[in-house]
Amino acid sequence: MTTIAAIQKFYGWELAADGQTTSGDRPFASGHQPKIIKRADYTFACAGKGYACDVAAFHWIPPESRGLDSTRQTYQHIVKHVVPSLRETFEQHGVAFDGDESFQMLLAHQGLIVQIECDFTVLMEDSGLYAIGSGAAYALGAMAAGLDPLEAVRIASLFDIWTGSDVESCSAGGDL
Repeated sequence: MTTIAAIQKFYGWELAADGQTTSGDRPFASGHQPKIIKRADYTFACAGKGYACDVAAFHWIPPESRGLDSTRQTYQHIVKHVVPSLRETFEQHGVAFDGDESFQMLLAHQGLIVQIECDFTVLMEDSGLYAIGSGAAYALGAMAAGLDPLEAVRIASLFDIWTGSDVESCSAGGDL
């Protein structure tokens, strides 16, 4: 799987992801499969079912947003417009989740981070700490101990065989 970690800060957010994709017990690393995607004023990273991650990364076009001047308005925009557009893109490309298949996304938009689940539930965490993928527990523990997301993913890579040590990160400021 993978490990993706993020922290919501008063002034914005930080996001980090390992560069490894795993199929069965074999790891793959390629610069052609980025984990962190920037599209317009959205930044997101996905973990779980590979095809769902590819569809989100290469087919999904998040809706335009204007005039959002609060965290509450941004959250509502994500629930009302962003998630339905993601669901529609998945339906158009035949993405379905069977059995134990999963998909999670960390989405940053206008200074706010949310977690989106495969059933399209939108989650926010008061602690501001987020992690998804197979090494999520390690990354959350590292961030709770004071490390940034980049270091948290590196820590996860030491203990989770499905997390690679080549880590990318990005951050952005914003008024919250």
